[in-house]
Amino acid sequence: MTAAGRRRPRVPGDRPVVRAQVHLAAGRRALWQAPLHRRFAAALADLVILSPAMAFAATVYVRWYMSGLDVPGGLAWYDFLSVWLATYLGRALGFWLTLAAAFTTSRYLIAAFAGRTPGMWLLRLDYSTATHAPPGPLRLCLREWVAMLSLAAFGVGWLWALFDDAHRTLADVVSGVYLIPREPGRPETEDGL
Repeated sequence: MTAAGRRRPRVPGDRPVVRAQVHLAAGRRALWQAPLHRRFAAALADLVILSPAMAFAATVYVRWYMSGLDVPGGLAWYDFLSVWLATYLGRALGFWLTLAAAFTTSRYLIAAFAGRTPGMWLLRLDYSTATHAPPGPLRLCLREWVAMLSLAAFGVGWLWALFDDAHRTLADVVSGVYLIPREPGRPETEDGL
């Protein structure tokens, strides 16, 4: 008999339910993953809170690299547009990368020293690993840079979360980090599920 013939047949109502918690093989304890909307809200709060650091980085970038550029005057609008694109396109990409690097570095430094980002503090979220331990600085660094790269790739990391069973972003999957809610009523064992 083949392996397919030995499997238990699936009953139509026997489909697995996607829940907000992720059960891990760590004894009788369960790790509850925070809902996706709450993690997204924490990222947006971080964006607002860390905007002064990003504005400072943008100002430094503009002063250093873009102040010496000059587009000649007296051109037709289409010539002006083509000269402007040829002059600024590389610099504009550098500008956005500077903003992304400032945001990522700020989030990483705060998370490495304080244990969580300001948005996570506001929404009561914590970092955790599969062994229920706080992640180390290297793991957090990997998470932040993968998150930046996935956002630069048109948000592929958040699109990944829509199709992942546990709704983890690509950065969380690659780094092995979980964002869990910090709530007093959260059960610590599988018996409370």
